[in-house]
Amino acid sequence: MASTSVVNPKSVPNSYYDKFLELCTKGNLDEIKKMYYGKSIIQKIKSMIYIRKKKNTKIIVTNICRSGNIEALNWYKSLYPDIKLYQHDFISAVASNNPEFVKYIYNMDKNIINYDISHIKIDRNNEQQVNYVNDLIKLNKVTFELSVSVLLMGSILKKNEPMLDFLCSVFDKYYIDKSNPDKFQLKIKDYKYMIDNDKFPIQLVKEISECPICFETKNINLKLNCNHSFCNECMNKIYEDITMDNKCSLCRCDVDNEKIILMKKID
Repeated sequence: MASTSVVNPKSVPNSYYDKFLELCTKGNLDEIKKMYYGKSIIQKIKSMIYIRKKKNTKIIVTNICRSGNIEALNWYKSLYPDIKLYQHDFISAVASNNPEFVKYIYNMDKNIINYDISHIKIDRNNEQQVNYVNDLIKLNKVTFELSVSVLLMGSILKKNEPMLDFLCSVFDKYYIDKSNPDKFQLKIKDYKYMIDNDKFPIQLVKEISECPICFETKNINLKLNCNHSFCNECMNKIYEDITMDNKCSLCRCDVDNEKIILMKKID
């Protein structure tokens, strides 16, 4: 009777898994499937040991996002329907330079750009734990926005105009200055830009109230959704700082740009 050789899992090289990740990054679906299912007994065992482990699914899907291949992503999600995409997957997708793929995963779940803290278990009555999580969220927001700005700059270098337009529609803090067709520039929207481009409804008034930050009275004030108003210069200083929350300086409510009213003094 012929002896059957037994494969020791520890003897299987990790290079098999590394090669699979490389294929995922390239997005060649036929080759990905060939390695995943394996033709020989040895390949099937290697696939079971490394590729099909649940703990590796997140790494694999991130590599597929890097490829920008919608077909490959759909195939993998059909195998693991519960898998969720996260911020780093969105960043990987943008790096693929395929705006259609980025739109696709964003429309699958618009919360992909938000930091997921569902895995963090805290006692809401414990002030120290709550403050820790809030600081973590704030830090993540800053680092993610910095990553997005870097990706936008990369898209500018690649002159990927569809990607730039889509990212600016998602992250409306930014806009692309296209005045020079040979050299696009990434800029943070200031309130002057929004005023000049008629982004706010105008309300004509006889008197403009004093700005509570600089204590000066200008000809134009911006009234927020909380009914507090500030001059354009002070609003710009707050908004241009990427580390600042976009909140009213008086009551700390979230500023909704779509509800801002331009208060303009009648001459």
